[in-house]
Amino acid sequence: VHDKNHSITIPKEVTEIGDGAFRGCDKIKEVKFEKPDKIKSIGESAFSGCKALEEFTVPKNIYLLQGNTFNGCTKLKKVKLNGRLQSIGESCFAGCKSLKKIKFPDNLEYILDNAFSNCEKLGTIKFPDGLLYIGDSAFSGCTNLQTAKKNMPVCLIRLGNSAFQNCTKLKEMRFGVNLSTL
Repeated sequence: VHDKNHSITIPKEVTEIGDGAFRGCDKIKEVKFEKPDKIKSIGESAFSGCKALEEFTVPKNIYLLQGNTFNGCTKLKKVKLNGRLQSIGESCFAGCKSLKKIKFPDNLEYILDNAFSNCEKLGTIKFPDGLLYIGDSAFSGCTNLQTAKKNMPVCLIRLGNSAFQNCTKLKEMRFGVNLSTL
């Protein structure tokens, strides 16, 4: 369902959004889900290149955001992640130049390679206590990133290569005792 305001509504009967389903649909500004939504999967690159997309609420039954899901959504300013989300895929939000902040859910365990690379306006992030893994270049090129609120999670075991490369405003970061790869 599509309307004149460049909004799409996903019917409540839909359980999956396939790989590349809306890739390159550069007029879509908003995605809504009829209640109660039954979405259990959003495929790789599902909204990649939707350059007009401004905000998105991840449905409640999504545990994993696949790779490149929102890659290149240059006007994406606001994303609401659900409390069940456990993993953010490779390059999921890469190049989302307008994304200013993101609140990670407590259940999040994995932020994969390049997940937020080149999110130039991303300013402050707070990592959940249960985060285990931050992938290679996960936040590289986040030139406005100033603080990672509070210390890195104690259970963090891997901080990938170049994870915060070119985060030129980042001032301080403290690591937990379980970190085995830096």
